[in-house]
Amino acid sequence: ILRKLKHTQRWRDSILKEDESGSLKATIEDILFKAKRKRVFEHHGQVRLGMMRHLYVVVDGSRTMEDQDLKPNRLTCTLKEITYYINNNFCFYFKIGIIVTKSKRAEKLTELSGNPRKHITSLKKAVDMTCHGEPSLYNSLSMAMQTLKHMPGHTSREVLIIFSSLTTCDPSNIYDLIKTLKAAKIRVSVIGLSAEVRVCTVLARETGGTYHVILDESHYKELLTHHVSPPPASSSSECSLIRMGKCSYIFKNIYLGSNYAIFVFAQVVLTFNFFLGKNIKILKLFFFFFSRFCYGCQGELKDQHVYVCAVCQNVFCVDCDVFVHDSLHCCPGCIHKIPAPSGV
Repeated sequence: ILRKLKHTQRWRDSILKEDESGSLKATIEDILFKAKRKRVFEHHGQVRLGMMRHLYVVVDGSRTMEDQDLKPNRLTCTLKEITYYINNNFCFYFKIGIIVTKSKRAEKLTELSGNPRKHITSLKKAVDMTCHGEPSLYNSLSMAMQTLKHMPGHTSREVLIIFSSLTTCDPSNIYDLIKTLKAAKIRVSVIGLSAEVRVCTVLARETGGTYHVILDESHYKELLTHHVSPPPASSSSECSLIRMGKCSYIFKNIYLGSNYAIFVFAQVVLTFNFFLGKNIKILKLFFFFFSRFCYGCQGELKDQHVYVCAVCQNVFCVDCDVFVHDSLHCCPGCIHKIPAPSGV
């Protein structure tokens, strides 16, 4: 009885509530805000991550992808979001492949590769793809598993499914395949575009992945962002030393002359609008009436939830706060207080 009451209470808490005008916009914005903050708070601390990643993205190509609840339709929106994901999050130790499933079959759009241009070119061509039939989770997962199971033990093996349909047409028992995926240590996550499907819930739970259903396009992008960070590596994962390095000539040349230094500085400002610095702790404060613009992106602060650095007292919006925590690990305001090296 207690378990049933807890489930009922959880369902009531997650109900979308209308405001006085009958709109759901405020509730959805609140859910998106909490999701962004949750990603920061759930950031893995001193945890060994599986940096060498092999990921297959399975895209539903069934007739439901022609629905227009996402503009202009689900297929175009999905391809656009995946392109954005690859453009902004691709790195040299990350290999990705794309599989499309429709008409009860699965076919590879791109092979597992570390070349982002190859994937983006194929995604642009796939915009004109005809959506028909039903998807097949079994065939898609089997195709991905045939490649991933041969990957080295020190790399992560992941599958991300963009699932639009409420049904799947499979040639065999998919629950047996789920056991095989679990034994092969392949992590499967699902992003649903329609509603929650039981088989996807079991698939994500048994393989250690995640399962979420989108609310709108902005929530869609936020869910894809969750898959940017590498998953934690298990204690049983193999450990291999791999020779890695970064180019250092940039840092040597940056002090050779003022013209070059100014050029690099301008490029950083135009591209990221951020500067490197030391680690800081961002505190949540209500600073709306004291500063109207975000120090990071220079955008107007329209939300009452803003964040201020405890050191430099500069104000940031929630998106810049998440970016600082996830990527920069430094405060754009604090770096201005650090004196420039002599001779620059």
